[in-house]
Amino acid sequence: MTRRLVDRRQGLVGRMTGTAAITPDGDGGFTLEETGTLRFGGHIGPATRRYRLIDCAGPRATLTDDQGVPLAGFDLTTPRALFVHDCAPDRYAGRVAAAGPDRWRLVWRVTGPRKDLILATRYARLNAR
Repeated sequence: MTRRLVDRRQGLVGRMTGTAAITPDGDGGFTLEETGTLRFGGHIGPATRRYRLIDCAGPRATLTDDQGVPLAGFDLTTPRALFVHDCAPDRYAGRVAAAGPDRWRLVWRVTGPRKDLILATRYARLNAR
């Protein structure tokens, strides 16, 4: 996985590179755990993030953060989805797009009184052909 981070307020551009492991969680859903190195402004160091994909029994699924807060709901049968998550006072507008069975992209545009960010992540399966 690679993530490009743009803080439009501070004029900073950063990058996270690492791995994203998707594993069954035992409850019919999946855990997505990202680990890697973040380079942002003067900071270089380890970074982690964990999400859950739940309610996957039908064509729809819900993406939550590691605390179980719903971030997005989308249709698993389509290659693209748009969603909005309000985290007052900021708003996260997201889109996910599959580029085949082994690649997908997730972009968050975060706006509000506290933030003006673009977080664009590309995921690719290891050893994809």
